[in-house]
Amino acid sequence: MGLTEQFADILKAQEPLAPYTALQVGGRAQFFAEPRTEEELGQLLALCYQEKIPFHVLAAGTNVLVRDEGVLGLVCRLSSPVFQTITTEANRVRAGAAASLTQLIQEACRHCLAGLESLIGLAGTVGGALFCSLGAPGSTFMNWISRIEFYDSQGRRNSVSREEWDNAAAAHAPVVVRAVEFLLEPDDAESILRRLRRAWIARLACQPFFVQRTAKIFHEPRGLSLERLFEQAGVRHMRLGNVALSERDPNYLVVQPGATAREVLHFIEQLRHRVYEHTCQSLQLELTIW
Repeated sequence: MGLTEQFADILKAQEPLAPYTALQVGGRAQFFAEPRTEEELGQLLALCYQEKIPFHVLAAGTNVLVRDEGVLGLVCRLSSPVFQTITTEANRVRAGAAASLTQLIQEACRHCLAGLESLIGLAGTVGGALFCSLGAPGSTFMNWISRIEFYDSQGRRNSVSREEWDNAAAAHAPVVVRAVEFLLEPDDAESILRRLRRAWIARLACQPFFVQRTAKIFHEPRGLSLERLFEQAGVRHMRLGNVALSERDPNYLVVQPGATAREVLHFIEQLRHRVYEHTCQSLQLELTIW
């Protein structure tokens, strides 16, 4: 059986993707599914591999820009509670890929486990964090990871250590993260709460308002300040039509209702061009474009 026959009860055709993303722009998915179990997810992956159907995973949609033309293949959204489960044993915390970073931090704090406090207030999921700057070597997020469980492109389950992750992701790409295990440090509740409050206050002071349609744009260049680069290029307060840089954090763009993905892409291209023209720095996208 093909995709539409085998998964008729969970499959949708030509599903609009804008409502599932932070930017609220973009086109439709050729096919869209929300698997109910891990087994169903593995079967979807295996069938897409066999039939050479492009496969995409949509988490919280905080760092995805969908083109106006839409996405070919299957977009899989991990919305089922089975992908959000968090369990704790001693100082080990295992979080499902679709669990939010907020849920992860709350569970760690509830068991008096420290290490992730500086991530408070960041949007997104545990799985999504592995594929953006949070997952970069040396980051707070990555430093506490002990193991990563994932499905490879053929729907087979795998588990690797943090040190093996980069090679595994390259060898088995595309991969779908199942869960991430963290090895945290016990600490007293009062100390953890103090650090959480400080991190939360700092986050509120600089990040864009939660009500805005916003997304992070670039990876931070090593040893450089994006804000300073933008100032040197004269783009710190850049605005084009319905798209602008956030006044609070220059590495976030904000879109107004009525914006299109094409406008966002044009804005990013112009921004990168002007920064390179004035500073000779080539900025690498953190935002994923479909």
